[in-house]
Amino acid sequence: MTPGSTAPLYLLPFDHRHSYVTGMFRFTTPLTADERNRVAESKRVIYDGFRQALSERMPGPRAAILVDEEFGASILRNAVRRGYVTALSTEKQGPGAIRT
Repeated sequence: MTPGSTAPLYLLPFDHRHSYVTGMFRFTTPLTADERNRVAESKRVIYDGFRQALSERMPGPRAAILVDEEFGASILRNAVRRGYVTALSTEKQGPGAIRT
């Protein structure tokens, strides 16, 4: 396979769902609306840190985020509008998947 680019790409992954929800917050499923909002807001804090790094030291075309759509849809929309490189995690539903 021929790579599309040889330039470095610094990827900030915060696409965790099950382990993040159960390990960081100690929430159990199904999540309440308040719990879902708390998880989504915590991911917003991570994204704000990414944006701060871009404004101070990281060259934009070399930085990217990887976030899940379940809790990070608004983050992805904002990042795309700003022209950031984005990646979206996908996974098959199964044991350990967050269900609402």
